[in-house]
Parts: sequence; C-alpha cells; structure tokens
Amino acid sequence: MPKFYPRFEAKVVEPIIYTNVTIGGVVYNNFINCRVQKQTGEFNGASNFTLRLHNWNGQYSDAFNLNDEVIVYASTTSPATAKIFTGLIENIEFSGVPNKEDITLSGRDYSAYLMDVTVQPRIWRFCQDSLGGSSWKGCRRHSTTEPLADAHVLC
Repeated sequence: MPKFYPRFEAKVVEPIIYTNVTIGGVVYNNFINCRVQKQTGEFNGASNFTLRLHNWNGQYSDAFNLNDEVIVYASTTSPATAKIFTGLIENIEFSGVPNKEDITLSGRDYSAYLMDVTVQPRIWRFCQDSLGGSSWKGCRRHSTTEPLADAHVLC
C-alpha cells in the first residue's frame, strides 16, 4: 500500500516597495511606472531613470522642464524615505492621443555631467633649475619640433 504525504506549498511573498518621486520640489506618487537603472562597475556608466505619468487633460504639460532635479525614494514602508537616485531630466516625451496622453521623463544622475566634461591636456616636463634642484613644471609647447623625451601628458 503506497504512503501518502501531506502536500506542503511554500508561498514566496515579495515585499511591497513604496516609491515617491520629487521633481523640482514637488512630490509625485501617482505615476504609471518608475525605473531606475544603477550603473556600477569598472566602466563607470551613469545611472539613469525613466518615469511615466498619465497626462490626462494636459495636467502635466507645463509642469516639467529640462534640467529639473529628480529625486527617487524607495522603501518597504510608506512613505518611502530611502533616497536611491538624484539626477536631472534630459528628455520629455508625450505619447497617446490628446486629453488621454502619457508623459515620459528620462535622464541621468549627476555623475553624467562629470563624464560629459572635456578636459584639455597639459604637458608637464621634469625640469632642473640652475641650483641643481628638480621639479615637475607645467610647460606650454610653442614649437612642434621641441623634443618631448622627458615630457608627460596628464589628462
């Protein structure tokens, strides 16, 4: 006679994540979805966000501007208090039909602005002075024929 064992089922309950978004000092929590992609690793990418809201009857048509500051909070308690993202709006898109459209905001965190900066290289040369001392000094090359054997470029 076969043995019958009671059947046990394990239910995995995922925690509810509460999210608030602050844009230009105004808190928004009635959005369709909010996605934050955190970038970490050796290639140093900037984290980014995408936020989609209903823009029915044009209620948000003039509410957002490029370069408005966006702060995303998330936690398992309401209201959300853990800051997970701070950045700026870089793109505003409208989709749908008039009076029933959605607005999608996207952008990157502040590290993107550090990566977008172009730094001009400067040539440094190890020089000896007349007293026999030596030091690294910034030099400007006036001639392309000047030897660069002891020069180092810092970027």
